[in-house]
Amino acid sequence: MYRLENELLKIEIESKGAELKSVFGKIDKIEYIWPGTEGSFQKSAPNLFPFIGNIKNGEINYPYKGKRITLPMDKHGFARDMEFELIKEEKDILEFQLKWNELLKNKYPYEFIFKVKYEMKENILVQSYIVENIDEEPMFYHVGGHTAFNCEYMKEDKFEDYYLKFYDKKCIEYNMDKGGQFVSSEKINLNLEDPFKLYKKRFKEHAYVLDEIKNKKISLRKNNSKNGVDIEFDDFPLVTLWSSGDNSKFICLEPWVGTTDFIENSGKVEEKYLIEQLEPKNKKEYKQIMRFI
Repeated sequence: MYRLENELLKIEIESKGAELKSVFGKIDKIEYIWPGTEGSFQKSAPNLFPFIGNIKNGEINYPYKGKRITLPMDKHGFARDMEFELIKEEKDILEFQLKWNELLKNKYPYEFIFKVKYEMKENILVQSYIVENIDEEPMFYHVGGHTAFNCEYMKEDKFEDYYLKFYDKKCIEYNMDKGGQFVSSEKINLNLEDPFKLYKKRFKEHAYVLDEIKNKKISLRKNNSKNGVDIEFDDFPLVTLWSSGDNSKFICLEPWVGTTDFIENSGKVEEKYLIEQLEPKNKKEYKQIMRFI
């Protein structure tokens, strides 16, 4: 486990998946991140690459070197379950790297470097994804986060004691199928509640996949408390809200470049919604800012 610490926060990150495991507020003695040690969601903040969500038929068809190849792909990609290398360790910075290797060629054809960087300043943690194409072919991918924010600052807290605040009330929602596996490409206009109250029944059947939000800031707050979290995700076009169907007290706020496959998905990678295409020898960075209060 690797650590960053200042007078306000103590942060822990593990090398498997370069996953954020803990953000502890030292003044109010609050754990802001779900520990992933109980319930059905056994992770804290997995990093999703090179794809997001459920993959139709469990496989993707790619253009590569003048041909088309079809390879299997797991839900949310493979990065979250792989060991990352620590490449930078400074007082306020930890940076991890996953590099394509021969073991991955039967999962993903493009040679890449995927970096996850954490930078702490006072009560703010900036998480950056850096995707680099080291192949000779254009590279297709999705990338995003899946951070589970704790909704149990005190042992007696209930999930229903917490709520979300959106700074842009109008957005687009995509409905999921009855099995909660894939989404319809039909856009549904949604007016978000203020406050957006958290309760388990709300997430029993599916997640909220929200698109076209202009003000990309969300706040998590506890009733009658000053404590909470603000996230800003300007580099991500879409955000998903999810919590498990059991009694675990967390809410996932997931900024995504990409989404789970549409029901109508063709299987071709270049036809996926919000697919990124990165040219050879290029890189692209995506930042999420988390403010702990």
